[in-house]
Amino acid sequence: MKVDTNNIFTVVCLVFMLVTGIYRLAQIEVNINARISNVQANLLIAVYSLKDNFADRLYINEKN
Repeated sequence: MKVDTNNIFTVVCLVFMLVTGIYRLAQIEVNINARISNVQANLLIAVYSLKDNFADRLYINEKN
């Protein structure tokens, strides 16, 4: 069975491209997850702030 060096080089390049593609997709996923976590934290801060402001206004209105 004859093994051609061009075929071996092609297979090695394809495997390398596949591995680097998977690695890049993993990096993109981590970046997206980090952004989602950041947005989630900001939304929670905003909701808690609104809740506190609303509770303060209710307390002030009940006091008057």
